[in-house]
Parts: sequence; C-alpha cells; structure tokens
Amino acid sequence: IDLFCRKNNYLLVSNPRILNLQFEDKINFAKICAKNKIKTIPFYVDNLNQKNIDKAKLLFKTNKIVVQVKTGWAGNSTYFANSALKILPLNSLVKFMPFITGTTYIENGCIYKKNLIASPVGIQLNNPAHSNNIFTTTGRSWPSKLNQTTLDQIQTINHQLQTVLINSHYQGFFGLDFLVDLDNYVYLAECNPRLTASFNFYTHLELENKLVPLIYLHLLEFLNLDVTLDIATLQSRFLNNTLSGTQVTIRNSDGKIIESKVTC
Repeated sequence: IDLFCRKNNYLLVSNPRILNLQFEDKINFAKICAKNKIKTIPFYVDNLNQKNIDKAKLLFKTNKIVVQVKTGWAGNSTYFANSALKILPLNSLVKFMPFITGTTYIENGCIYKKNLIASPVGIQLNNPAHSNNIFTTTGRSWPSKLNQTTLDQIQTINHQLQTVLINSHYQGFFGLDFLVDLDNYVYLAECNPRLTASFNFYTHLELENKLVPLIYLHLLEFLNLDVTLDIATLQSRFLNNTLSGTQVTIRNSDGKIIESKVTC
C-alpha cells in the first residue's frame, strides 16, 4: 500500500509500514517497553530450545512457560513452551514469559494533535467454547467494570506510551492489550498499531453514545483538517461507563472467524 500510494501520488492515511512494524513486532515492542520502564509481562528473548525453556522456568519460578514469536494475530503467535517445541523451528527467536492467570482487556486509542485519546477499557473474551486455542481472542465486551485502582494503572501506562508513540512520530488509531492478574496488577501485553479487529464494532458503540469516533480523529490527523475539538472532552471517554455491547467471534482451528454475534 505504501508503494502504491507513492507511485500514484495518493495520500497515505496510515503510518508507514516500517513504523508500524516497530510496535507490531511483539519481541521488539517488549524491548521498547523495557527501555521506557513500561510494565509488561516479565520476559527474556532467546532461541527456542529445551535449555532455554529450563532457564525460563528457573528465572520465572514456574513450570508454566509461554513463548511468543514476533508477529501473529488472534493468539496464533503465542504457545505454551512444550507445544512450541513441536510446532516452531528449533532455535527460532522467541520471547519467553511466565504464564500469568488473569483477565485480558483491550483499549482502542488514537494519537490526535499529539494527545492520546483512549477508549473505555473493554474485556477481551477468551472463551474456550469458541476456540480450542487458550490464547485466541474470541470477542470483546464493554463496559469492563474495572475498579479505579486498576484503571489508574492503565492510565499510567497510557501516559508512558503516549510519549513513546509521539516521539516516534506515530499518528492515528491503535489498540492495546492488557493483562490484569488475580492481584489486580496490570501488565501491558501488546500494541496493535493499526485499525484493530474491534474498531468497526467499537465505532458503532461510539456513535450510539454520541462520542466523536476515534476513526474520525484518525482521519482528521492525517488529512490535517482545521477542525476544533476539545481535547479534555475527547479524553474523558476513558471513564465512560455507559458504552455497552458485546461481540462474540467463533474461530476454527486456524484462528479464522467462522461466526460473529453482536449484542448492544
């Protein structure tokens, strides 16, 4: 798409691919977070083999080790370590992490006029009845009903990441995944620097609640139109509790959606 736009003198209303890949790459993103002291799931990066799996067990003090390759979608980049040995090429570069019991949450966001405008936090559904992969996303639901202490942790991460994105000249729409453990400790799991799988459904909920859609802010950012919007009002949506709806996606063994159900 980048090349097509350059050849035809079209305006590209998204970030260049080279910038997207800096944040989409799950191994590189973890390193970016570590460099900027942003809370992520503890990790180290090395080649996939039994020696390094054993090292991870000692380092993280658990026998349940998760590995993740640099790119993937809907959970197909993440494996339990023993399964990964049977599926992935031996000595391929992976990120080793402890398995942490908790709940995953999502947030859509937009960098608009050098401000991060964040959606209310939604629950990321991981229903084993809708996929045989424990790491697969099977939908999303709003509101999250998280307590204020947990939301404060997420907001702190937002502020930290805002600085990183702006300093990288990132613009427009993106998504974040969070893991909240049983002690309500928040980890930033990954960044999706693009229109997310939930953006269509989430935009519908925004319109239903008379909110300026993030996709509209995304277009304003790239088109550089002279539209005046109050930043504080836009940012207040983070604590919006009236936005409500659920989208369930049933996936096959390859992670492809075979059925989608929506309630609002």
